Amino acid sequence: MAQNISEADRKDAIKMERLAEQNRAARSRYDAKTKRVKTTLSPQEFAQLERQAKRAGLAPSAYLKELAFLQLRGQEQYIPSSEVIANLSKLIALFRNVANNLNQIARHANRHGLNMESKVLGSLLKYFIGVLLPLLPKLEDEAKAFVANPPKIKTHANSKIIK
Repeated sequence: MAQNISEADRKDAIKMERLAEQNRAARSRYDAKTKRVKTTLSPQEFAQLERQAKRAGLAPSAYLKELAFLQLRGQEQYIPSSEVIANLSKLIALFRNVANNLNQIARHANRHGLNMESKVLGSLLKYFIGVLLPLLPKLEDEAKAFVANPPKIKTHANSKIIK
């Protein structure tokens, strides 16, 4: 039984076959440039990997790749969790707000010819200078110490800590 195929359907089929061929060619080029490594994990191991990857804000495969290359390079590396990254982002935003507030105070003081004798300006500046500024060197020292000596990551129950 002969089937009637419209010209539009025939053109669509040809177009889809060309697209499929382009996809096969692109996949072939990609496979020639990259290699895949497969591994098998128990459900418990995979659950542990998922938890650690989630804390780092990465997909399990990306987290595993990062850990593998850190180990291969023999590098000491800290992979911050998404919580740490979020907290650092909040801290940076707070510092920007403080700097912006100081700029606004200075601009206001210059525009209106205020000096340190002004009660409002004096109390604001004394607060910023007396309370916040002494904390900056301590915070900087803590950040440098954290970066210089990051926490170690235990990659697996039977493996060494990454050095």
